[in-house]
Amino acid sequence: MPRLPEPLTEEGLVRLIQDERYWQSWHPDYRDLRDTVREGYRRLFSDRPPERDAQPNADREPATTGGVVHVRAHTRVVDGKVVQVQAHDRSAPWRARSNPGFRERIAEAESSANKPNHGYGERNAASGALGRYQMMPRTLLDIRWKDAGGRWTDRARANGVTNDREFLTRPEAQEAAMDDLLRRYEAQGEEQRLFDRVGQKIRGRVAEITVTEAGIIAAVHRGGADGTRRYLEKIDRAGGDSRRATLTKDEEAIETRLRRFQNEGYSRVQRR
Repeated sequence: MPRLPEPLTEEGLVRLIQDERYWQSWHPDYRDLRDTVREGYRRLFSDRPPERDAQPNADREPATTGGVVHVRAHTRVVDGKVVQVQAHDRSAPWRARSNPGFRERIAEAESSANKPNHGYGERNAASGALGRYQMMPRTLLDIRWKDAGGRWTDRARANGVTNDREFLTRPEAQEAAMDDLLRRYEAQGEEQRLFDRVGQKIRGRVAEITVTEAGIIAAVHRGGADGTRRYLEKIDRAGGDSRRATLTKDEEAIETRLRRFQNEGYSRVQRR
């Protein structure tokens, strides 16, 4: 896993960007290195000075006030070019919710975090997935925001949503739906005894993985609780080495989520 430079400086981040792994999308470290650089810019250009996390799993996020991220003017290197970024406030509705860092990483994994309005207005015409967290129709049915006929329920209406357009234009409603979804994932993880796996070591195809609660929740978001359980059972049969297992594409994606989210903080969402 690529590491941030010590001390953390913009010059150090530029050196990471110049690393060939940053540009070669086929390289196994490609996405991890890009995530590391993104994290470095977050730390370096927030309103507070860069500092070490007080807790290993603490959310590593920029300073916020009332759900707004304050970003100082700075330069960034994008596709080899220096770009000037003006000082600005960035609205961040997810920061008022539980696990803001985890939510941000999920949005990044869904390729929506850098879209206009933080991806809240994104719609996948092919799959029907909606919003920042790309919630599928079956997902909205599972958390009872839609019924079997595809109609928005009382639960959705209580959050100001009666149709797809309203869902896409109401970030707070999407965050409320994400609350319900995380609770659902936690319940499914308990039902499938996935959390019994926390601390398990896996020799992954890219790097060693330690199973964590964050990794489990992220894997369930990608491949479902049943799919995550089946993947882990395959790993068991392969002696803990995924290179000895025949994995489907979905199972490879589950392993990727376990690996990329293993160092993220996650706290159980308070039940209501």
